[in-house]
Amino acid sequence: MYPSPPIMLRLLLQAQSLAGTAVLLTLGGCASVSVPPPSSDELHEVVPVVAELANPPEQVDMLALTPAMRKFAHTYTPTIISPRERLTELLRALVELRGIEYVPEAHLTAQEAFEQGRGNCLAFSSLVVAMAREAGLRVRFQEVDLPPDWSPTNENLLVQYRHVNVLALLPGREAIIDFRA
Repeated sequence: MYPSPPIMLRLLLQAQSLAGTAVLLTLGGCASVSVPPPSSDELHEVVPVVAELANPPEQVDMLALTPAMRKFAHTYTPTIISPRERLTELLRALVELRGIEYVPEAHLTAQEAFEQGRGNCLAFSSLVVAMAREAGLRVRFQEVDLPPDWSPTNENLLVQYRHVNVLALLPGREAIIDFRA
């Protein structure tokens, strides 16, 4: 018998830590969880969970660019215009020309979001960060402080969905690029 879902999530994360396995929980585009240390009783319940972690997920480069993406970024961000104009043109091209749409369930890499024309906040932010950096712009991810949203993924696992966006560091100012419904 498995523990209840909140305990299961905690045990799963602790088991991953105990097993030395780094697992990125991006099941929900913007998932993130703080986990307190396990009690000694809970450690005895970890064994079945550790057995399920025998095949950790493959590491993926969320910001990888294809040659087509590099060409797209350079086409719409000529270096003769200011960083602010480059960022504006890149965003316009992604949304208007590529037709990137917000889809909460689209947990994708930057490459997948570019190819499929959709993504959630993490996918879109990854796409913007990767392409803006290719265009020579200073950008970074930024976690947005919103009330927690817990959702069950199955009977044994809960995921806390969080929100991220992009912070662009432009000369003399900052700009926030946010993509959500």
